[in-house]
Amino acid sequence: MFTTTKKSTTNKGNARVWIEGKDLIAFGVSKGDGFDKYILNNMVVLKFNSEGRNKVSGSDTRPVIDLNGKFLNPYLLGSDFYRVGFIKANETKENNQDLITIEKVA
Repeated sequence: MFTTTKKSTTNKGNARVWIEGKDLIAFGVSKGDGFDKYILNNMVVLKFNSEGRNKVSGSDTRPVIDLNGKFLNPYLLGSDFYRVGFIKANETKENNQDLITIEKVA
């Protein structure tokens, strides 16, 4: 598992999450990979799977996950930073999918 901290931004008044490039590549995420979004314990969780309703955009050399909208506001709006955690499926007993967690930094 590794984490990184990002500066919070907004788009049209709603919280925005932007994860790109080297962090995603290091985690093994590529353009076109599927994931599903969940809210769990006051954090946003992205579960990667081939049938995911959302897709990683960008390019082969710079994959991008861009999340924004009202659903993020209760968890991220008003904070200066958010923390992104990258957890591989084999790092926990409870999980069989790669995860990215996103949570507000106090």
